[in-house]
Amino acid sequence: MFSSISSFVKELLPQIPEAPSVTVTAARIPADGTPPHLVRLSTRSAGDDATDSFLFRIPDTRKYWITEEGSQFRDIHRLELQELQTFLQPYRLLPLFHPWAGIHLRQRGHMSTQRILLHERHASCAGVYYLFWSFAMDDLPRNKHVPRWIRESGDMSHSWYGDVFIAKIAPHEYERGGWAAYEDVPPAFLEILAKSPSYGEEYCSSCKRGSLPIE
Repeated sequence: MFSSISSFVKELLPQIPEAPSVTVTAARIPADGTPPHLVRLSTRSAGDDATDSFLFRIPDTRKYWITEEGSQFRDIHRLELQELQTFLQPYRLLPLFHPWAGIHLRQRGHMSTQRILLHERHASCAGVYYLFWSFAMDDLPRNKHVPRWIRESGDMSHSWYGDVFIAKIAPHEYERGGWAAYEDVPPAFLEILAKSPSYGEEYCSSCKRGSLPIE
C-alpha cells in the first residue's frame, strides 16, 4: 500500500533532471592523518534517496570511499563562512528557477547549518560550503582529523569515517536546471582548516600551513 502511494506521488512530481558533470577543486581531509589538500573531482548524480539528493549532482568520491556502502552511507553538512557585513544581515533564500523548488528548500532547511564569522584576513574564503562524509563504520576507518572548529560545532555530533571532502557552492548556488553550481575551493581554505576561520582560533594537529599541491 505504502509503495503504491509513494509511486503515485513520484509520478506527480517532475522528472529528476540529468545534471551535466563538471570538474571542481575540493578540499580533502584524509582519514590517515596526512595533511588536508586540494583534489580535482568530477561530479556525479546524487540519486533520489540521499540527504544530498536536492543538489542533483555531487563530487564523485567513490574511489576514496572504496566500497559501495562507503558511498551509499553518506551525509552532508552546510557550512557558511561569512564576512561581518553579511553575517549581520537576515538570511535570505535565493530564487529558484526549477519545478523542484519546494523539495529543494525543505530538504536544505532540515539539514544542519554552521555559520561562522570570518576573520577579515580570511575574507577570500567567504561563501557556502558542503562537507561530504561517510558513516560506513564497518567499511572505512574513523576520521579523527576533522578540525575541531567543525567537529565541535554546538548541536552537531557526527562520527566521521573515511576521507572527508569539502566542496564550495557558487554564489548563485544552483543553475536553472536545478542542480548545484560549484566553484573551486581556494587554496587559502587550507589555512583556515589549520586554524579556526573566526576570531577564536584552534590548532588542528593534522593540518600543516603552507601551499599544498592539487591531486
